[in-house]
Amino acid sequence: MSSQGSISVREDPSVPTGGYALVRVAGAAGRGAGVALYVRRLGYDKNNLGAEGWQGPESPWTPLAVEDDGRDLVLRVGPDIVDRIEVGQAIELAIPSLDARTELPWPEIAPSSTSAASRTGTRVNRPRTRVPPAAPPPTPPPEPPPPPPPPPIRATVPPPDEEPGGDGPGKSRRLVWILVGLGLLALIGGLAAAAYVYRCEFPVPGLYPGDEACGVAPEPEPEPEPEPEPEPEPEPEPEPEPEPEPEPEPEPEPEPEPEPEPEPEPEPEPEPEPEPEPEPEPEPEPEPEPEPEPEPEPEPEPAPEQADPCAPGGDAFACLRSLQDVPQGERFALALEAQDRGDLDLTILILQRLATAGYGPALREIGRMYDPAYFSSDRSVFSGPNPEQARRYYRDAVAAGDEEAAALLRALP
Repeated sequence: MSSQGSISVREDPSVPTGGYALVRVAGAAGRGAGVALYVRRLGYDKNNLGAEGWQGPESPWTPLAVEDDGRDLVLRVGPDIVDRIEVGQAIELAIPSLDARTELPWPEIAPSSTSAASRTGTRVNRPRTRVPPAAPPPTPPPEPPPPPPPPPIRATVPPPDEEPGGDGPGKSRRLVWILVGLGLLALIGGLAAAAYVYRCEFPVPGLYPGDEACGVAPEPEPEPEPEPEPEPEPEPEPEPEPEPEPEPEPEPEPEPEPEPEPEPEPEPEPEPEPEPEPEPEPEPEPEPEPEPEPEPEPEPEPAPEQADPCAPGGDAFACLRSLQDVPQGERFALALEAQDRGDLDLTILILQRLATAGYGPALREIGRMYDPAYFSSDRSVFSGPNPEQARRYYRDAVAAGDEEAAALLRALP
């Protein structure tokens, strides 16, 4: 059981198949009417658990059962909540009607046997199942044979003509063909003679070769055109004559010097004025008194150094929030230091946050906490070894590129 503040969570022992948990609120007996539970995960944008999974807006949960146990109030929740939370994940539970709120790493609670695969980015704590391969498709029926070809068509051959020398129809048929051939030859000869006569009676020069036999003279070849005479080259333009140089201007005649003016007569000196009487000297002003020197302002006292939340005995959740911008390797080393000094809550919080980001060494160390060969209650937050969970985390670490996890995976029974 894991507890912080006024709320604690543990697995419901009355359901051996898993998926149910008991949420105990200390000192709240008799106040369970209309109670609602809010579940949030720390460090995510979609941090509120609702009916469809992790979401942005808040969503209240109504417990499956509410009962008093001494001075405490016990709420029973089912797979809708338990199957969606990973072991060691930083969770905030709040019950506004009881003014109760706490932050804690989710304890080891087995998921329900009928839970679906991981939803909205969270993984379900159960071994993976293999889907059997699909059956091969049925063999299609054979195609029907093609229809037989149609029988060949035989041409009927007329009976042969009778032998020559008889008086049958064969002899008369040959005579008809001979007369037809002679008629065609006579027709071709007549057409040729008519064409020759027509060509000579209506000659067209150059249309038929050999027209000279009909007295038609061939057309004379056209005379070639005379080549054009080359244009004469233009005469060069005459160069312009240079302009005459201008005549020099005559020098001006010197002006006559002016006559000197006569010197003026000296003016008479004025009579000296009488000297004024000296003014009395003013009395000297008294010297000002020196101002007192200001006292120096006291130096401000140095601000007290803030306590390191990751130091031994510090707030585990404040430490987790302060490590958001720290490199993954430094956070992993801090988790191992916390494990060495026995601060297992801080250890699992840091390792679970790194494992969610796919950091291989963190996945390997969570698997080592489950591994029967390395399990120790002083170094593990889990209640006992679990080879299946160790195998799952080792496989995820190998997929993330951690070579040491491969050797640990092969050594599992």
